[in-house]
Amino acid sequence: MISQAAIVLISDHLSAGAEMRLKVRDNCLSEIVRLAELIYSALDGSGKLLLFGNGGSAADAQHIAAEFTGRYLT
Repeated sequence: MISQAAIVLISDHLSAGAEMRLKVRDNCLSEIVRLAELIYSALDGSGKLLLFGNGGSAADAQHIAAEFTGRYLT
């Protein structure tokens, strides 16, 4: 059975993640919308989106590229 301390730790991590997402929403929403509009405009106009990184960031870039390819081009 999971300990009470583990339950508290998990709960705290979930709460911190929720608080962080609310802060991003409150402080970065206009920038996120602007970025989405720029990406849409580039792809809609036969432009390109370059994604890159090293290590884990490269994996993130590949994942984002796959999301665009699988979700929007099929």
